[in-house]
Amino acid sequence: MILVIGPLPPPVNGASSMTLDVLRLLENEGLQVRAFTTSPSAHGGVAGYHLSRICRYLRACWNVAISSKPVTVYLSLAGGWGQIYDLMVVIVARLRGLKIHFHHHNFTYSDRRFRLFAMIVAVAGERQVHHVLCERMGALLAERYPRIRNVRVVSNEAFWPPPSPVELRDRPLRRIGFIANITRDKGIFGFLDIVGALRARGSDVEAMIAGPVTERSIEAEMRKRAEELSDVRILGPVYGANRDRFFDEIDMLVFPTAYPNEAEPLVILEAQRRGIPVAASNRGCIAAMIDPADGMLLGRDGDEYGELVETIIRFSQDVGQMQARRRSVMLAVEARATRNAVAREAFLRSISEEV
Repeated sequence: MILVIGPLPPPVNGASSMTLDVLRLLENEGLQVRAFTTSPSAHGGVAGYHLSRICRYLRACWNVAISSKPVTVYLSLAGGWGQIYDLMVVIVARLRGLKIHFHHHNFTYSDRRFRLFAMIVAVAGERQVHHVLCERMGALLAERYPRIRNVRVVSNEAFWPPPSPVELRDRPLRRIGFIANITRDKGIFGFLDIVGALRARGSDVEAMIAGPVTERSIEAEMRKRAEELSDVRILGPVYGANRDRFFDEIDMLVFPTAYPNEAEPLVILEAQRRGIPVAASNRGCIAAMIDPADGMLLGRDGDEYGELVETIIRFSQDVGQMQARRRSVMLAVEARATRNAVAREAFLRSISEEV
């Protein structure tokens, strides 16, 4: 029995989406799985948020305590002080002598040592495995928490089906896009700064913004700034066919994130699998996702957006350069597919070896 404990939709975000993908993979492999969501309720305000979260973690802890052996615990870790709840699960699992597979989707406690996570690692004992999203994340965790010894690298993309063939678009760059749960840290104003720099250069490249505004205090300012710039469309949340349509319409994804928890953004993978170049900030695992031949890391050499603006203008005027960049993106995606297949099989062997 594998007990999957972690955020599950709703709400839909990167961590909940990935826990669901892991759950589906385990079920499709015929493994015996039980899932317990740790996602808080969206109703009842602050009190409802914390009460629902506590109740869901207590339910998970109870099932860890009573499940018949052999049982393995898979725990998608929270970030920050949310790990207080994770610690409860780890204590119960340790008392029962269970192996714990930690899945990391947050870079906060990798970038700097976090005492609460150090406590989790200490309590977990010798029977712990850590699944990380890139080599850098694994190296930082091992450096900051010497008790961590068993580290496995597995990209979020390894839990997705293999990429489908893509017919590359024969057109210059006409439109850039931004998609996220929209907050200041996620880079919405950086994106609008880039559009403003393009307008100052006389560029008529269009811009699209998609995703729910989860930091409500910035919405009025965002809309005001977008209105002041021409050819900026705000779509709101996009799911299913509307999400596909968003990616079909853009020629480059621009993601100037400053989010401290940023790890391996799914939107970058989504864009790349469609042959769309990505320009994104160098945070978390993003440097491992973007090669200079197929995209651009922002903020290098003290030039935050200038090089990107020049590149966008050049690609908007030269279809040949744009096509070459699209081909490079797809070559990188194809190369990753082989690595992801190997990592996926290693993940399945690791988590099922005692089941």
